[in-house]
Amino acid sequence: MRLSTYTKQESLDDLISKDKDALERLSLHSSITYENQQSILSKLIPLVNPINYISKIKLPSLSIKDYTATNPSIIAHPKKNSNYLVNVRHVNYYCDEQNEYKTNDPNDSTVRTINAVYELDENLEIIEKKQLTDNTSIIRYPSPVVGLEDVRLVSRPVDKSLWFFSTSREILPTTTPQIIMGEINNEYNRMSGGTRLIIPDNNLVNNTQKNWLPFIDQKTLSLCSVFCTGPTLCITQIDDITGLALPFKQYKTNLSFHQTRGGSPIVPFEFESFHYMYTVHCSFDQPNIRRKYLHRFVFLGKDYEPLAISESFFIFGDSPSDIEFIISCTVNRKNPNVYLFGVGRNDVEAWIVSINKDDILRLKKYLI
Repeated sequence: MRLSTYTKQESLDDLISKDKDALERLSLHSSITYENQQSILSKLIPLVNPINYISKIKLPSLSIKDYTATNPSIIAHPKKNSNYLVNVRHVNYYCDEQNEYKTNDPNDSTVRTINAVYELDENLEIIEKKQLTDNTSIIRYPSPVVGLEDVRLVSRPVDKSLWFFSTSREILPTTTPQIIMGEINNEYNRMSGGTRLIIPDNNLVNNTQKNWLPFIDQKTLSLCSVFCTGPTLCITQIDDITGLALPFKQYKTNLSFHQTRGGSPIVPFEFESFHYMYTVHCSFDQPNIRRKYLHRFVFLGKDYEPLAISESFFIFGDSPSDIEFIISCTVNRKNPNVYLFGVGRNDVEAWIVSINKDDILRLKKYLI
């Protein structure tokens, strides 16, 4: 099925049939309202399977009172040919089964994030862990949420410097989440800079911004980001000085914005007409029940044109109601047919999950 030619009659037929294929298509398409998609997801989730994996490695937390590790962003070490760097977010809260966020210290109601960089060797063994000092120069307004959330690392190839994208709830007086960019120094223990990234649409500038996916375009060596996947795949090119995210590539996809939220950034993925891959996620939200996450792979051509999206999958099959967040991905440096995913679980666990390319390709794909 090509979703770009999905007709009203076909969607009506899918509503009647309610098999897994039909539910996948209905939950993805931009013509279906968000409310209806949530109803569809309630029927789809029991039919979704966990993806096969090679290994799952849980990263330990730093010894910081009331803080636990989650949402690890892994990249190839820019200065060592076999190692990796991982930003590991540490948080002082947890999400209970009623989907309420509660701080570990009853005397502190502020949600806080501390970041750390771990160095891993070629076997994913931890060599070193360093807590990061936040020396970013952003203006901070009072907020119930403090710190740089969901850092995604990216290395600049010209000078091998280490940069990050993150969400901040402090940069606007409204506390609306916004994306900022900064640099992590050579010792990997300090964050600096703090440029707010701005999309060139005055109607959306102050809207909630989360999950921009940074990557380096290998032709121009410029810093780019996936801004959204649906209903248009929009890739921006970042101006280092102003923070303006300029349009770089745009393609109509007919995919739902809500069901294709950002996950892990673009990485090489060569197979037939595929050249790149990244992940997206969607969440199933219910009142007073912890949300459920699903993931999908998006496959792109050599000019980043969207070609296909996979069926949905879980990472942790033992508890599909978990909050699972795939935040990063890099190619295994020992075996290019293996991909390493940084995955957070329930905002209190950090995992590196190794998945074989063949298992990614084994998932059913829908042309977009």
